Amino acid sequence: MTDSVEQRNILTLHEVIKEQRDKINILIEGLAKTNNNLAIVQADVQNTKQMIAVLKGIGMGSTVHN
Repeated sequence: MTDSVEQRNILTLHEVIKEQRDKINILIEGLAKTNNNLAIVQADVQNTKQMIAVLKGIGMGSTVHN
């Protein structure tokens, strides 16, 4: 009897681990997309700052920020 209970527990754990792995992979993909979107937004902000500076006829100074 204990063998069948242990076997069911092990199978259940395997199923839970599989589900968690799938969820983690989905979250990792979502995080990668968010990082890409953030990079695009940062580039757009930088381009907008440069366009405003050109339209105002002033330099931007250093564009490298730590």
